[in-house]
Amino acid sequence: MPSGHGLKTTPGKTNLFEDSRIGWLYQKFGPITGMDILELGPLEAAHTYMLHNLGARSITSIENSPRAYLKCLAIKEIFNLTRATFILDDAIRYLSSSDEKYDIAVASGVLYHMTDPLGLLDALSSRSDRRGC
Repeated sequence: MPSGHGLKTTPGKTNLFEDSRIGWLYQKFGPITGMDILELGPLEAAHTYMLHNLGARSITSIENSPRAYLKCLAIKEIFNLTRATFILDDAIRYLSSSDEKYDIAVASGVLYHMTDPLGLLDALSSRSDRRGC
């Protein structure tokens, strides 16, 4: 049987580029204009796009999936996300090898994929002195 035979190929209805979780972040932290953001698991760069449009100074996005990473690179070019950098890496490995500080870390939809979610939260907490929800 040919690959993809019988599979639904129409796009889904989830509007990832208008995710209310980024609106929630804005409500909790206020304007992010000029902030350096660490984003874990950007998936298809929808949150990156939203953070960029909210005025983040820089967005460092760590994606573990090669397929999702390639989608992020495409979105970066399509929407000219000049202040976003995408890195193909494991989040824990990246956090262990970097001492970079950020104003805010965004890890929406990531914790349930982790084998050590508390380890990830611990590593994230060392990247910023700012606390939120």
